Amino acid sequence: MSILQQCTEDGAAITYRVRRGRDPWVPLHGLGCDMSLWDRAAAHLPHDVGLLVPDLRGHGGSTLGWRLPSIELWAADIAAIIEREGLDHPAIAIT
Repeated sequence: MSILQQCTEDGAAITYRVRRGRDPWVPLHGLGCDMSLWDRAAAHLPHDVGLLVPDLRGHGGSTLGWRLPSIELWAADIAAIIEREGLDHPAIAIT
């Protein structure tokens, strides 16, 4: 999987991994974790399934920016990455 970053308007850098493929999944980690939480599960998915695995703002390789993190801000970050990557109706998995 490729590791990418998207910069937000408030200066945060959102790190994510992407694997192109069919029926894309976007697995989201819980508070205090990072994208590595999904490594073992991702390894068991068929290799042609698409994945977009982010580090939420303020977790792992992602920075905070100047705005306080919130559920709404995390959702906006993920929506922006999904749009940037051109994913159409991905499945979202949350821990």
